[in-house]
Amino acid sequence: MPLSLTRLDATGRDREELIAFLTSNAFPFHVRSHPTRTQVAAAIDEGTWGGDAVEAFWLDDGEHGRVGLVRLDDLADATALIDLRLAERWRGHGIGTRALALASEHVFRTRPGVVRFEGQTREDNIAMQRTFDKSGWVREAYYRDGWPVEGGAPMASIAYSVLRRDWLSGVTTPVPRGPEVTLSGELRCANEGEAARVRALLPEHIALTRAEPGCLAFDVAPTADARVWRVDERFIDEAAFDAHQRRVAASAWGSETVGIERRYVIRGRARDGGRPSDGA
Repeated sequence: MPLSLTRLDATGRDREELIAFLTSNAFPFHVRSHPTRTQVAAAIDEGTWGGDAVEAFWLDDGEHGRVGLVRLDDLADATALIDLRLAERWRGHGIGTRALALASEHVFRTRPGVVRFEGQTREDNIAMQRTFDKSGWVREAYYRDGWPVEGGAPMASIAYSVLRRDWLSGVTTPVPRGPEVTLSGELRCANEGEAARVRALLPEHIALTRAEPGCLAFDVAPTADARVWRVDERFIDEAAFDAHQRRVAASAWGSETVGIERRYVIRGRARDGGRPSDGA
């Protein structure tokens, strides 16, 4: 059944229902997991649940009725924030992804100055992280000790966001990383003995390299010359490429092919500048 947003009047007709909702449900991953009536009433009076830059809505399901609420904050800024809370009985039913879609549409359609819509969750709230991921939001930051915990040590806060331009285009833009490192060129054997070693060791070398977390692509293809292979590599950044080089140097491939000629060009490392270089 369809999900809809119903404007919440925290200081008027919905005050008691809001207090009842927040005090009768546990929110284990919020700063206050069990807010008291006094705390909720004070927050309402302070403008936490409504104002020029704050909007709150009930989440109403066409079949099940009122299933939760969303609070939108910093709506006068370029970056708006969302606080999503579902009633305990309706968690794990896929409502979160629909709620994020509704909230995003509302923010981007009614607030032209908002270019970025952000949500944060605690590091151990795996369900919410999966909800953000399924909704096309991008994980942007990991704030160590950024989430206060009542009666305990702070935990990390993880930030996700969706951009207005991504929402309009339907294309998710990933967070840029450091410059990719690429290697291209040829592995050239001087004789059949070297070529035989390459053929014997290459399958394992390719499999191990492609399994590295920083490897984006790794292709070693034979050419018309039986002693020459075309090599093309891509790594997410210089650190990943350097880690690959260290692993290879200590591997069977590294020790058995160390003397074989490489004609490679490596780009993306600060020290390379596109110059020919040895590589793995």
